[in-house]
Amino acid sequence: MSKMGKCEKLEDLYERFWQWRLDDSPDFAAFCGKMEYNDRVDDLSVDAYKKQKPIIEGFLKEASAIDMSDLDHDSKINLRLLKEDLESTLKGLDFMGYYFPISFLENPHINFMFRIDWMQFKEEADYKKYVACMKSFVKQLGDIEAILLEGIEKKMICPIESVKEVPQQLEDLIKKIDSGTSVFLNPFKKTPTNEKLLGMVEETKTELSDILQNQLKPALQKLKEFLENVYLKHSRQEPGACYLPNGKEFYDACVRFHTSSNLSPEEIHKLGLSEVERIKSEIMKIYKAENLPLDMKECSQILKTRKEFFCQTKEELLEYVKKICEDEIMPLIPKYFKDLPDIEMIIKPTPEGMDSSPAAFYLAGTPDGSRMGTYMINTSKFDVSPKYEIPALCLHEGIPGHHTQASAALKIENCPAFRCFMQDMKYYLAPSRFLLHTAYMEGWGLYCEALGKEMGLYTDNYKLLGRYNFEMHRACRLVVDTGIHAMRWSRQKAIDYMNENCPIDSLSISNEVDRYITWPGQALGYKIGELKIWEFRRKAEKALGSKFDIRDFHDVVLKAGCVSLCILEELVDDYIKETLQ
Repeated sequence: MSKMGKCEKLEDLYERFWQWRLDDSPDFAAFCGKMEYNDRVDDLSVDAYKKQKPIIEGFLKEASAIDMSDLDHDSKINLRLLKEDLESTLKGLDFMGYYFPISFLENPHINFMFRIDWMQFKEEADYKKYVACMKSFVKQLGDIEAILLEGIEKKMICPIESVKEVPQQLEDLIKKIDSGTSVFLNPFKKTPTNEKLLGMVEETKTELSDILQNQLKPALQKLKEFLENVYLKHSRQEPGACYLPNGKEFYDACVRFHTSSNLSPEEIHKLGLSEVERIKSEIMKIYKAENLPLDMKECSQILKTRKEFFCQTKEELLEYVKKICEDEIMPLIPKYFKDLPDIEMIIKPTPEGMDSSPAAFYLAGTPDGSRMGTYMINTSKFDVSPKYEIPALCLHEGIPGHHTQASAALKIENCPAFRCFMQDMKYYLAPSRFLLHTAYMEGWGLYCEALGKEMGLYTDNYKLLGRYNFEMHRACRLVVDTGIHAMRWSRQKAIDYMNENCPIDSLSISNEVDRYITWPGQALGYKIGELKIWEFRRKAEKALGSKFDIRDFHDVVLKAGCVSLCILEELVDDYIKETLQ
């Protein structure tokens, strides 16, 4: 086969694989900005996951049959990434992560709320698709009950801490349907700009209201009662994944999935303990400089009483975040970055019903600009989120963190789509899903927090303390996640360790520990990824000396797209060689 013919074959393989991904997951398609899939939600039945396996095997067979010897460098990287993703997913499906589709962090109604937010309502067809999507959502709730029931039979059961809040979340949804204030009616709040649609929109609203009352409400009630009367009675009392059938292997697979490394849980635990001690020494230096007690919990309690460190309202917190992003971070960016993508970032509160979510998170935009990148702030935590931690948070979630990272990936030229989109959703499926490249994604966010010191963003000891508090939090995750899932720690032991070493409030610590329980291994990606990115940077600095340009290094990392750490290292090595030539 000619080189040209091979390239065409590769492009055809990439396109067919990508189209199948979109067809297989309408939720992911919507995340990518594909509006044509707005008439349905994902099929969460066991049969749907079983059907994936032969299709993935077929794609892998095709990819493996292609001789890479005469491909150019970029083509080799792309093909390796595809094979890596396919191989990981095939192995991961054997661990049946799809039996955990519901938790206080991720559940269908939260996913569906995002789907509504991503939809566009411009034409009659858009409203019809929404009605069809709602009917599909009703069916999905029944599929979830079925998959949870089968999970009980196979002893693939969620821990109690992951699901105990869900019945109340469902009850809140039901009450809002009854009161006519459901978020599912949000598409009808705005009057259509096209007057010809007015009558149709009113008819559709009536139809949808009927579906909410007579189809969705009974489905939510049925799932709620199933959870209360059946599932919670069978839920695991032990938090660790090690208590699942094949639990050690399951957790080892989660660790590989989220860290893209071969580090064992024991090695990561030891690394975490070491990092905790290192960061603690930096925190103590600040306490000493500010004449604070050299005790983390005592100092944390004192700082909580300092009103000047906290916003007084949700609105004030939102405005403070915007100020940090726009007035303090942006002026510093040109010295450290070049060619920033032009996708706009908006900052807004998390959707209702997500008060238990983290302090902030990011949702990527779309290449065509139809959806802007969104930095979500949990404004319900305004009275427990210190202002001095906001700069580090903004660096992580916004610019130059996840917004810059995700937007840069979307703008990579001549790159297959699977390398451009960071599928930041459905963490519960790991390792039984396509790769998230958690270590690259979250490692970059944490690297950006550390970069803030070099940039001069932390203009006083308290802002620097906020940065170290965040880093301590991520270091503790290495200890606690492995402790829970590999070393059989109890939930209380994990909470006690966090309380002793992490200067955040007790409620947040409980929520954090429940998050680690719910998503085994996910919390490891932050520190592992950050340490690797710093390792790659130091390698480049040492090799290049005076030729090292921080902006070029950042360009290499950002324009890598969604990659594993080993491939990122190769790209950095290529940059070093090219610069030296």
